[in-house]
Parts: sequence; structure tokens; C-alpha cells
Amino acid sequence: MSKIRIKGDTSGYVDLETSATGSNLSIGGNTTVTGTAAITGPATISGPNNYEGLIVENTATDFAGGYMKIRDGNSTAGQYTWIGRNSDITYVQSSNSNVAMQFTNAGIVTKENQPCFWAYMPSGNPTITVNPTKIPYTLTRFNVGNHFNTTNNRFIAPVEGKYLFQVNHNVYGLSDDQYFRTRIYVNGSPYGILGYAKARGGGDHTTNDSMLISLSPSDYVEVFTSSNDTSYQMSAGIDWNHFSGFLVG
Repeated sequence: MSKIRIKGDTSGYVDLETSATGSNLSIGGNTTVTGTAAITGPATISGPNNYEGLIVENTATDFAGGYMKIRDGNSTAGQYTWIGRNSDITYVQSSNSNVAMQFTNAGIVTKENQPCFWAYMPSGNPTITVNPTKIPYTLTRFNVGNHFNTTNNRFIAPVEGKYLFQVNHNVYGLSDDQYFRTRIYVNGSPYGILGYAKARGGGDHTTNDSMLISLSPSDYVEVFTSSNDTSYQMSAGIDWNHFSGFLVG
């Protein structure tokens, strides 16, 4: 098989130019680059029938995976994103190494850093005498990103988006025909009633409901309880009064 060898000048460069500015330079057949190829202008890559226009592949057999790197050249922090595949998992890694999203061959998608929490009251069955009263969720089962603060009982939104919240609220000791309600507060103001119940004699009374809320970064969400009764008690413990939520998107 014959070959054509092109030798550059003493600078080490080989220049391929068209005769006029704006003209096209076409290279037919298959082109193999064994070193690093730098494209400084816009590039359009297309394949036959628009399939396989660009293939990024690691041909080794060590399951190291094949990855594509996307970087903001103006970023002083040197941040970049990886999109790649290793075995049967496809990854999208943000901020250099954090896994933002991954999915399997079966199409199962996970986002391990997606903000979510599950908070609850400790034991003690506090007596409510002031209306409204913020429910003290001071413990968590999980708290991805630590966006729920167990000191002030607030969830603080890390990013703009739609968030889904769920509250289970149980009380006892209400007088007959007395009501209690659960209300979501956003940034210290009432946002909406999440649950309402009216007592019919003694015993426990429970509300359980959810609410979708649009939040901006640093908005905070709290849960309050209130009643027209002068005194009643919340059933504390992990099973009775809990508050959970997550970022939908």
C-alpha cells in the first residue's frame, strides 16, 4: 500500500489551506489522529443517515470506560464535566468528580446528590399551648446535602426549582369538636394548609398530605400546627410526626 507523507517546516506544523477565505477544505475517506487534535472553531460532525456522527471509545479491555470532557475555558476554578460510560453504567459527573446522574442499561436513573430529607420529632410528646407553634423536627433519617436544619427546623432550598413536601401530623388530647391543622410556612409566612381534622371525642387524630412548592435559592420551609383548643399534645417519635421533601426539578 502506498503512502503520502507531508512534512512541515522547521516549526513542526503542517498547514492545509484553501485558496480563499471562507472556502471549504474536504478530506475524504477515513482519517486517523493518534495524537491530540485541537479544533479552535465550530465543528459539525455527522454520520451516514445521522447515526454515529461522533464515537468516543476506549478500546482497552480493562473496563476503564470511555469519557468525554466538557470544560468552561473561562472558568478560573478549572471546572469541567465528564460524560462517560463504564461497564453497564452511563455517568454524568459535574464539578470535576461529583456524580450528578447515572443510568443503567435497563434505563434506571439515579441522582445520588439530589436534595432530599426525612425529619421527625424525638420522644417527649410536647404540649401545645401557643398557636401557631412550629413543629420541632430535630432528628433525621436521611438528609442528602444537609439542607434541612435540625436546629431551627427549616428546609433551605439550595437551588431554584419545584419541591415536593409531605407531612404526617398526629395529635391527641383535643376537646370534643375542636380542630387542629397543619400549615406550611415559606420564609416565615403562611403558604398553605396541609392538613385539617376535627376531634370527635378523645383519642389520636392524624393528618397526612403533600404539597408541591416552587422555591428560589435560600427560601426556607417550616411546618406549624394550630388549633382552637387551649391545650393539646403532639405524638412524638419517629412514627407519628415527620416531615419529608425532595427536589423534583
